[in-house]
Amino acid sequence: MHFLNRLNVDEINTWFAGNEGIPFKGDSISTVDKLPSILRWEHTDGDKYCYLYYIDKENKDDFDFYVPRMISVEPLAKIGNERLTRYFPSVDFSNNRMRESNDMAIACLLKIANKDNTAIFCGRKDSANKILQRIIDLHNRQYDISSLKKRASENEISRLANLIKKNYGETNFLYSAAQLGVFAHHRGITDGVKNSIEYALRKALITNVVCTSTLAQGVNLPIKYLVISSIYQSNEQIKVRDFHNLIGRTARSGMFTEGTIIFSDPFVYGNRNNDWKWRKYKELLDFENSEKCSSVLLDIVRSKEIENHKYTFFNIALRYYDEREKLTEEITTYFYKHNNDQLKNWYNHIIKTLGKLENYIATIIADNDNTYSDDLVDEMLSGTLAETLATDDEKTNLRELFVKICEYLMRTMPEEQVKRNFSKSLIKSEDYIALQGEVTSLDYDEMTHDDLLEFLLKMIMKYGSTNNLNKMESVEQVVDLAKLWMQGTSYHTIKNLGFLYDFKIMKRGNYVELAVEDILAICDGDFGYSASLIISSIVEILSCIVYSIDFCYLVAIWQNYADLLL
Repeated sequence: MHFLNRLNVDEINTWFAGNEGIPFKGDSISTVDKLPSILRWEHTDGDKYCYLYYIDKENKDDFDFYVPRMISVEPLAKIGNERLTRYFPSVDFSNNRMRESNDMAIACLLKIANKDNTAIFCGRKDSANKILQRIIDLHNRQYDISSLKKRASENEISRLANLIKKNYGETNFLYSAAQLGVFAHHRGITDGVKNSIEYALRKALITNVVCTSTLAQGVNLPIKYLVISSIYQSNEQIKVRDFHNLIGRTARSGMFTEGTIIFSDPFVYGNRNNDWKWRKYKELLDFENSEKCSSVLLDIVRSKEIENHKYTFFNIALRYYDEREKLTEEITTYFYKHNNDQLKNWYNHIIKTLGKLENYIATIIADNDNTYSDDLVDEMLSGTLAETLATDDEKTNLRELFVKICEYLMRTMPEEQVKRNFSKSLIKSEDYIALQGEVTSLDYDEMTHDDLLEFLLKMIMKYGSTNNLNKMESVEQVVDLAKLWMQGTSYHTIKNLGFLYDFKIMKRGNYVELAVEDILAICDGDFGYSASLIISSIVEILSCIVYSIDFCYLVAIWQNYADLLL
């Protein structure tokens, strides 16, 4: 018997279980109750108060019950020579909008954090950072935020704050926020700090976390209240499936019997002018609206609508294996003339998908005595989700693409062991072949350890999935930064040493000093992830061509660099 996720049950049941699985859907299998609620401003006794309405699950336009006068607007203390009085939450009632978009989420947090563990969800890491900075500003304006610490361990808060200070420095807002008892969890936070925050929350040593979807990926934490500050991620509405995965973080089985999800936008529920927004909220709450499960391979053979135009990339994918150099030149010219970031991103997505498909097919061919046949192609295709979901025409196109990739791999990587090594590399064939050429052409007898490190970093910049290294001003700066990181230098110390090394990174057309966030992205992302892939590829390439003791020593050097960079 196969038990499948209720959010993609039908498609996966067809593919994985041949429709023999037993699909369970609905709240009937839920072990805890998750109560959706939403804020709304009301007139009461001549004043404005924000009520919390618990939405009726059967009729989402109605409510079961409400919490009256949960939030009110209060004046804030002035700072310096300010003349105008500021308020929290900052609301423009005349235009039915928030002046500070995150204020209602913060107000909810301050009201309920002293009762049970609370998480604020944000679609982007910069939104999470702004919430922390706003809470610091409220503290500086003498607003009472003591609820953040009421149930927390002062000792644990002090330890977490000290850890953050060692990583980011005492002038960083993350440290100031930690001292106040509020913590962020997103991809801009180092893994050590994130793990420590998760542990503290799990042990009820802190009361809250401001997070992005990084906390929704399988982390089992005791969160009773989840405040949704926005239903958008990177300018796109969060998918229904992702939303239900997110709210699954609340009231985990064995921890609570119920949990509450709070939509913090107070101008949606009962507001006719925002009726379209309310419809979107209701669609999100109903998991039956979950997007159908799909396969990334179908992106290659199906059309994609971008800015009201439909584009199909199948023919481009075929040309990619027949006349790659000419195609690349044409694509580069097109994107130079047409500033279409969405289309460019989708093209890059297709190329990355082809690279992953190449890795998969290379493994199958290598395991089949380094040959392929029509039957093997059919077998490869039949094992994919794409084949289950595709139309007949799409299956034909996918098969043609699989054959094209098989021919290309046999032509460019005739040796079986090269295919095996390539399949482990997780980089596309074009880059692997180029990397192989550079690795095998070096005169290692003439190279020092520093030369090897510089070569490695150049390979990471050239063939790794890096977003930041190539923006730095010079390779020499990258080498200096890598050496500091391998010595165990903290992020904020590297930042403070930046003036000695003149570290610069390209932003908006100009070279500027590295921020702590840039250093973290480079050290954790480019060094920590991309370096391991490139080093393992280099080691595999060397293993195919040499077996002497000198090269065993060389391999040990590469592996040592991998350990130091991680």
